[in-house]
Amino acid sequence: MAMTEQSYKRSPSTTWEWRKVKIKAAPAQGTQSPKASNTPHRLARRNRNRPIWLEGKYRGGAESSWTFTFREVTWRVPGWWTVEDLMAMVNGEW
Repeated sequence: MAMTEQSYKRSPSTTWEWRKVKIKAAPAQGTQSPKASNTPHRLARRNRNRPIWLEGKYRGGAESSWTFTFREVTWRVPGWWTVEDLMAMVNGEW
C-alpha cells in the first residue's frame, strides 16, 4: 500500500475547538386551550350543605398528588392540600 498525502489528511469531524456561544432562550409557547390548561377554572357556586359525589384517585410521584373528579370536571391537586381547600374549589368558593 502506497502512502499518499491523502492518507495523512484529517477529516473535519476529528477536529474540534472550544467556542463561547450564548444559548438562546426557548421560543415562547402558544397559549393552551382551557381544557389542556393545568390551572383550575372557576366553577359556579353551589350550596355546601347539599351532598355531592366526589371521586379521588391517588397518583403518587415524587411529590404526592391526587386526581379528583366532580361536577363533570377532573383536576389534579398536590397532596398537601387540605380537605377544606378542595371543597372550597368544588363549591366554587375559591
